[in-house]
Amino acid sequence: MYKILTRHVHFLTLFLPEQFLKRDADQDCIFVLLLIHRLISKCDLLINEIQKKFPRIDQLNFDDVVKSHRAEQWSFACKLSQSLSIFQMTLRKFVKAMEVCDPDVLRHIASTYHVLLTHEKSLDFLIDLLQKDQLHDSLSLNALDKTISFYKHIYKSYLSQEKFSMSNYMRDLTRVVLLSSDSLQTDIQRIQVLQKESEQPDNDQSPFAVLVNQLIESNEQMRAQVGKINRLVPQDDDKNRSLTLDSNSISSIESAIRNLDRLTKTFHEICSGLTTQILLLSDANERINTQDIENIAYQACDKVYKKEDSGPYESLW
Repeated sequence: MYKILTRHVHFLTLFLPEQFLKRDADQDCIFVLLLIHRLISKCDLLINEIQKKFPRIDQLNFDDVVKSHRAEQWSFACKLSQSLSIFQMTLRKFVKAMEVCDPDVLRHIASTYHVLLTHEKSLDFLIDLLQKDQLHDSLSLNALDKTISFYKHIYKSYLSQEKFSMSNYMRDLTRVVLLSSDSLQTDIQRIQVLQKESEQPDNDQSPFAVLVNQLIESNEQMRAQVGKINRLVPQDDDKNRSLTLDSNSISSIESAIRNLDRLTKTFHEICSGLTTQILLLSDANERINTQDIENIAYQACDKVYKKEDSGPYESLW
């Protein structure tokens, strides 16, 4: 079948002008469209397979966090799924925007095709590890982060003024929010397990404990709002209902996604630091005091937020 399709394409190209096949010409426009659709499918494949490989854990316990790798594995699965869903959300906007954009705009995007194509390797690498059963929590996601950043840059440079499906956008948003919520919930639970119980009364908690409790409450509210959004967003083929968002609303949503991504990355970094710290303790049942956790939080914020860092009490809230 593959040989037949290849010959079919070959014969079709014989009837096309030479200009069509040149680099950055119409052929690359088609290649870009195919690439975006392919990447969306690969993100779907990865998210679904990750969910199969790493069973969901709604409530972590001490053994999960300290005596096994279950907590680290589930945390990694949550963070990776979140990143893939953010990437997929951007890719779906690409598809809709390229369907309606001016041909010259599409040709400009086609001129970046070969660079866009090189970033596909970051997904292929993850798929290859999954097939070999070698996907584990010590894997760096820097390559995937760079891929997502580059595609967002291309979209912003060429397609930011184009229309896209608001209904699909909001449904993608709910998926991103839920996966972000899973990631945040998991790492907060890891911190709570490792944190030494405060000797202070409940009404005199440490600032970091107060911050964690505020984030837990906000996370629960965020999940509740997702359910409302899913009920209210119309289907694309619903002619009686339509959804329109102004540029300010879209900008606010994009900013919220960026903040969620940085928030979960920071808590992931905090947990990595705590895991290292717990290995240095002589007593396997000992916990880490709040001051040490706070110090690790400052370091994590500095790493993730960089020049925009204002410390955990401002950056994370």
